[in-house]
Amino acid sequence: MEDNTPGGEQKTFKFKELRVYSSTEWLAENRKKYRHVFDRNETSYIYAELSFYNKLFDRDIWEVDIELKCFEIKNIKKQICTFIQEKNKQI
Repeated sequence: MEDNTPGGEQKTFKFKELRVYSSTEWLAENRKKYRHVFDRNETSYIYAELSFYNKLFDRDIWEVDIELKCFEIKNIKKQICTFIQEKNKQI
């Protein structure tokens, strides 16, 4: 993820990682089993953990709109769902 948008505007967030899993059961040492590919016959829910760096943390009021999309890829790419979340912090 680049620090500048096409219009020259400075971004205030930097992507760190997106981790996805389907089971809420914990493995040894309190770890989760993260995956990228899921079988629809074995999966009821898909969970995601998004991490990013906030360059304005504790300096300014900030907000971010997050949009996560889930796709089925078989013969063609088919969108299954979209999740939109808005986060903000007031000082």
